[in-house]
Amino acid sequence: MQCHLGARALAPLVVALLTLIGATAVGETFDSTVILDAGQPVYGLVWDAIDPSHPGEELAYLAADGSVTECIPGEIPWQENPVVPAGDVVRGMWDRPTLDAGDVSGSHTHREIVVQACYQLIVAHNTGSSWGQEVLFDWTGATCNSWGARAGDYDPSHEGEEILLIVEGVFDRSAGHVYSKTAGVWRDTLVYSAEVGMDSAAGEFNSDHDGFETCLPTEMWPAYEIHPPEPVRASGRELWPSQVMWYDYDHAAWVVEIGDVDPANPGNEVVYGTRYSNSITVSRYVPGVGHGLEVAFTGSASGAFMNMWDIALGDVLPDTPEDEIVGVDDSGNVYLVRRNDAMEWVGETIWTDPGGGLYAVVTCDVDDGVDGDEILVAGVSGELTLLTRDTTSVPGVDSGHVAPAMLGIAPNPSSGGATVWLALPDGPGLPARVAVHNCRGQLVRTLLDAPLATGAREIRWDGRDRSGAAVASGVYWCSLVYGQHREATQFVVVR
Repeated sequence: MQCHLGARALAPLVVALLTLIGATAVGETFDSTVILDAGQPVYGLVWDAIDPSHPGEELAYLAADGSVTECIPGEIPWQENPVVPAGDVVRGMWDRPTLDAGDVSGSHTHREIVVQACYQLIVAHNTGSSWGQEVLFDWTGATCNSWGARAGDYDPSHEGEEILLIVEGVFDRSAGHVYSKTAGVWRDTLVYSAEVGMDSAAGEFNSDHDGFETCLPTEMWPAYEIHPPEPVRASGRELWPSQVMWYDYDHAAWVVEIGDVDPANPGNEVVYGTRYSNSITVSRYVPGVGHGLEVAFTGSASGAFMNMWDIALGDVLPDTPEDEIVGVDDSGNVYLVRRNDAMEWVGETIWTDPGGGLYAVVTCDVDDGVDGDEILVAGVSGELTLLTRDTTSVPGVDSGHVAPAMLGIAPNPSSGGATVWLALPDGPGLPARVAVHNCRGQLVRTLLDAPLATGAREIRWDGRDRSGAAVASGVYWCSLVYGQHREATQFVVVR
């Protein structure tokens, strides 16, 4: 099969190919440590200052039995304290369980945990000696579902933060309810009614509007921007003004976050994990134009589930100017995505959970002695795993003076066979792998897979695949993996 691709079309293929061959497009490796085992699937994580009896921040997780547990960082396994007892069993991610934290009560020194699991919306708080809880919404026995209970500054006219809960009704419609607490009394305000919303996030991402806006993506195709009317109407029953940010059914979002992830764009971006395409997408507001949606990265999950189940933003790579994006999916992969110096989105799989799919991810500053954030993930296996950057170097190699690995192929175009030449950097001999891939990133043939000493060398390829058949005309890629060096170069075969 032939591939005819222009330079612009080839750019995302390079990133996809480097991911397939294990490339560190982001340029970091990570170590994994299991901090505890919940003994059952984990569907939600939150990292926040939720416990006044402990300095700093703590972790909480939502398990399959509907329970929520607090985890105190320290010796492994981390100390666990019950927050919400077991209730109705969470059947899976399609129940849309969510866990969040925020200053939603106004009467406690620390932030509260917001839990939406099965049939209840719960706010849990720590008084310093014990955990208590309030049930704000209970639809046990009803025909509706709920989605995406999040804490945030949805209503700037109200002091503190609020909770936005999406309730799905009939005919693929949903209602957005904002819960706010004033003088000890909770108020329920209906703010949204349209297609079924999946998630929400509050933040500043529209420079034409003062204050925070809310992004509410739906399972169909549009994502909406909503915000309180000015001034907020006293009755609280009128829907908030809304406008469509973008339409794209293929990239309909499952989760959303707001943050500054793009150094090329002033202000914040809106980042999504998609429901159908297993992608991470980004939208940004351009005055006078509106939002444009860009696919930053596509994961490798296969089978029925194509969700990017959860995403998080954080300072994972402290030497870069903006935050990075972390995503997890049903394949158990953890993806790290960022803008590079050429203003291209690059990403890679930094770790894969051997226990199965991953449902939740947070970024957190667990280790004060290391710059930047760490990553915490959990899912099917029930193990909560901490990923930390590997700051060690290869023994015997001065990492500040290593010449880059070099890879070339000639002739190009080729009528069949070609010669691959390598110029490997100074340092110890490392495992090397040279391979040919087709234009879809599929392996055609491995030309070398063995340790190599440094220096220049040539490898002859006879233009045939693994079965011995001559390859067809088209675009191909030759890849080199040498220790931590990854490189790929394009060439063309013309028969």
